[in-house]
Amino acid sequence: MCGIAAVYGEYAAVKSLLLTLNQLERGKQGCGVAYLINSKIKILKEPIHPILFSEIWVKELNINTNVAIAHNRLPSVGRVSYENTHPFLSCSKTFAFAHNGHAINGNLRPLLKAKGHVILGETDSEILMHTLEDYLKEHGDMTTAIQDLILNYLNGTIAVLTKKGELYFAKSGFQPLHYSMVDGEVYMASSANAIRSTLRSIGKTKFEIKEVKDGEVVIVKEGEVEHVPSIKPKTQNQYFNIDYYLNYFFNL
Repeated sequence: MCGIAAVYGEYAAVKSLLLTLNQLERGKQGCGVAYLINSKIKILKEPIHPILFSEIWVKELNINTNVAIAHNRLPSVGRVSYENTHPFLSCSKTFAFAHNGHAINGNLRPLLKAKGHVILGETDSEILMHTLEDYLKEHGDMTTAIQDLILNYLNGTIAVLTKKGELYFAKSGFQPLHYSMVDGEVYMASSANAIRSTLRSIGKTKFEIKEVKDGEVVIVKEGEVEHVPSIKPKTQNQYFNIDYYLNYFFNL
């Protein structure tokens, strides 16, 4: 269980970090923010508690960016390290990627390496990111690429930030994912309470929080939100991860 977050709007990088701080129950062993500045994606991340991360890095976050994604981590696959901390940047540097969930993709790692992908860490999430990059290269369209990822490998939720300043959210399975549109801005997080607390802390009192549907892709371009209808995976991509549940319930 991890937490993903994203913001389209004023002070997006800072607000996306604030969303992670409001969902600490979803992970405290890593934090990161990816945002767009001068048409380039910048990522700041550390394998440390999100509160400590915010104390170190919040002043470095560019306040002029209007689009960002963030992540707070509870490790289930891969040790606590910089390489395994989200968000991840694609080899082409055209998108950043954050994930909550698991994926059955052990056979993909050698195939992706053979194709020239540089895999830095041990997580299944990073493998999903490189697989999405392959689908994007094949289709030339991020929505279709994400749909392929849902159909074949995704279990959980993802947030994608593109170099064009677009946000994509998607869900496959039971993991929560919510968003709200307020005064031309969009806030997304794993936790509905994180969105509620963040909006109230910045003085927003009237808003509606919606849940992303299973198999659905939500796209944010220049503040406009588009829903791509749900699709059902060919097979259920969920599986029982004993290491995750031991870690979660017994702090092993």
